[in-house]
Amino acid sequence: MLQRNTEKTSDNSFSDILKKITPDIVLWIIIILWSIMIFSFSAENSDASGGRSEKVCMFLAETFSSEYKQADSGEKAEIIENMQFFVRKTAHFTIYAVLGGLVCLALRRIRADLRFVLSTLITALYAVTDEMHQLFVDGRSGQISDVLLDTCGGATGAGAGILLMVVIVRIQRRAVSSTPVK
Repeated sequence: MLQRNTEKTSDNSFSDILKKITPDIVLWIIIILWSIMIFSFSAENSDASGGRSEKVCMFLAETFSSEYKQADSGEKAEIIENMQFFVRKTAHFTIYAVLGGLVCLALRRIRADLRFVLSTLITALYAVTDEMHQLFVDGRSGQISDVLLDTCGGATGAGAGILLMVVIVRIQRRAVSSTPVK
């Protein structure tokens, strides 16, 4: 009889450990997949990368710009060309903000200030390797300005991740404190 209770306790503690570890594993898998996506974007040659940016710009212009809709083909090309820098840099910032937020969530067991620094540092290091990778891709170049922009995105994502966790904890505390005792 004593043996069975020990086994149940052992099963329960393994189950508890698995419940705690599984979200971490899932988050790190998502981080790896997100990093692979960033790597694949960086592996595109300049024509493919430019074509992707052009398609995004055309979609945005067609959707939100009445000026674009009324322009002739030469004016449309100029509008798209003027949009590309902004769209490309916004994509850099946003992609790394998501990475920074994901890393921050994965490091949630670390105190907030250290978590912010580590998340930002990890995204900055990945940004450096990403820009170095682009040095070896046809028609691409590594830009220090992109590393800085990516790092700012990562820091913003990490900050948003910390803020999200604070909100979640407060909501959980309110739910627990408002639950009637049976």
